[in-house]
Amino acid sequence: MKSLKNLKYSFLLLSLITINKNIYSQLCSDNGVKVVLNADGVCNYDYYALVFEDNFNGTSLDMSNWKLPYQGVDLGTNLSVANMWYANTGNTPSIPMANNIEVSNGTLKLIARKESTPINGKWVSDFSTTPWTYQTASFSYSSAEILTKNTFGYGKYEMRCKLPKGKGFWPAFWTFGTTGWNEIDIFEFWNEYKVDLLLNKVYDPSKLSRIPNLCTHHTYGEEINLSCPSKSDESDFSESFHVFTMIWDNYKIEWYIDGNLKRRSTKFYTILGQQLDCGSIQGYQPYLKDKAYPMEEFQTIIMDLAISAGADSPDATTPFPSALEIDYVRYYKQVSCSSVFEATDNSQLNIVDGNFNVIAGTTVILESNINIAYNQQLELTARDAIWINPGFTTNLGSNFLAQIDPAICAGKSASFAETTPDVIALDSLNKNNSLSTEENFGVKVYPNPTKDILIVETQSILENYQVNLIDLHGSILYNSKKISTNREEIDVKNLAAGTYILQIINTQTKTVYVNKIIKE
Repeated sequence: MKSLKNLKYSFLLLSLITINKNIYSQLCSDNGVKVVLNADGVCNYDYYALVFEDNFNGTSLDMSNWKLPYQGVDLGTNLSVANMWYANTGNTPSIPMANNIEVSNGTLKLIARKESTPINGKWVSDFSTTPWTYQTASFSYSSAEILTKNTFGYGKYEMRCKLPKGKGFWPAFWTFGTTGWNEIDIFEFWNEYKVDLLLNKVYDPSKLSRIPNLCTHHTYGEEINLSCPSKSDESDFSESFHVFTMIWDNYKIEWYIDGNLKRRSTKFYTILGQQLDCGSIQGYQPYLKDKAYPMEEFQTIIMDLAISAGADSPDATTPFPSALEIDYVRYYKQVSCSSVFEATDNSQLNIVDGNFNVIAGTTVILESNINIAYNQQLELTARDAIWINPGFTTNLGSNFLAQIDPAICAGKSASFAETTPDVIALDSLNKNNSLSTEENFGVKVYPNPTKDILIVETQSILENYQVNLIDLHGSILYNSKKISTNREEIDVKNLAAGTYILQIINTQTKTVYVNKIIKE
């Protein structure tokens, strides 16, 4: 996103390129790139499973989800376009995270500051030389950029946030793949301009934080191609929180703001320029291919607040400090949902290292001798139950989650389903148990949300159950004692507002009930 602005843009369908002949046949045309597909389009109506989220309910950035740039600037940054020093993990000076990153009151703040003493920053500008080539410059502004530790593919990306407002601010929510240049800008906001009566380009402060730029970038041959159509004025996104969503699959990308479709881009077009989705594509017919459509599926999620340089720099009216304030970030992946999924060995899990992997079904069963290795991730989503049999193991450094979601396996699900599945990390407390819903478990938990007291009622006396209240970092905050009644009151008055996990284990049947508890 940032470095690409420094490169010469090439636009859609201008030259012949070499593409994967196993997927396409290619025709020469002076009008651009024509392709003939070998098969009809295949539509995917699978359930959207929530497989990654950060609600920023703690007091610090969760570094199991995020990482900071190694350097204080993005590699390849042209300082005449963007000029800020990011809080980072490895360069000199290494600005403390607290200077530009704050988690408080349920939101993440990426904070831009004007430094009273400019920062003299040194960074690697070329890693291909021996020794590396360094540059040094002075920076009047500091800010922040964070990246996910894992990569994500086709699916739904979502963020609820409030923008900063001021000349020179450049907030962005985007994905990036490093093979060539593959990028989707879910949004970018920057200084906007108008044309005066003398046809001069004039900065227009009335358009600040009002015009979302929804763009794609892709390297085709030697060119980096850009698709970034102009947008009309919207609401002032600095006045309140708004939800920005992007849905991406093999055939299309859609951008939504507060649930309203704002832009739609397709990989393939008719010869006359009409967009084509999966159901409209026929094999062995000629189409045009969008050269700016990202082709690398697995990409990093990035959020940052850059500072523009040159004529776009901040001025005396720009308020410092200012922040891009983020309520939550979520990623949903489409997963198939067979009636019963049973895995008897690791090969059936189809785990891709470094990415998020999800299995869904009415019932999910893991047989013995299945192992989740170091640096691997797997999430199970089931409607009714999850069975984890003896012999299942997870190695240190792996990430294994399980969730019950009664809404799955109900046919085609809406893209904007409001349900948020209840999630719990499996650990030594519930490993090798099945997970059940409240209805078939025979338990009542109320009120939820709650301010003071959480009440748990069970069918039989509570001495047959183990009740745990767990925070999102996995720490057990409450553990029940032997109780000879079927009703227990848990005092939550002193807990911070946020999300917690309630876990109830039937010690006789070895079934487990989990629920997400909201403390107001």
